[in-house]
Amino acid sequence: MERLKNVYLLWDGRASRKTYWIFSLPIVALLALNAFVLINFNEYLYYAIWVLLIYTSMMINIKRAHDRNRTGFFSLLLFVPLISLWPLVEFSFLVGTEGTNKYGEPDAW
Repeated sequence: MERLKNVYLLWDGRASRKTYWIFSLPIVALLALNAFVLINFNEYLYYAIWVLLIYTSMMINIKRAHDRNRTGFFSLLLFVPLISLWPLVEFSFLVGTEGTNKYGEPDAW
């Protein structure tokens, strides 16, 4: 439970590629479920879940940016069309920095 709290709710620290994929895939699945199911069920619930999922997604993206030795603001490029491919490729496929960087120790996973 502590691991979930640290990954999804806090922006400090680092996240390896493995951690990024493990914690991002459920967010994507829930966003898809939210978009196709809950939009027709309850509009307020849809928006509340959407905001929660976007927040948790940004926390994991910030941690992954930290693992690449970049500032968390780099993850804001995900909201810019076409340019969003750059951080998406970095977060998804490129290895993080070796050893300790200015954002802390490498992720244990």
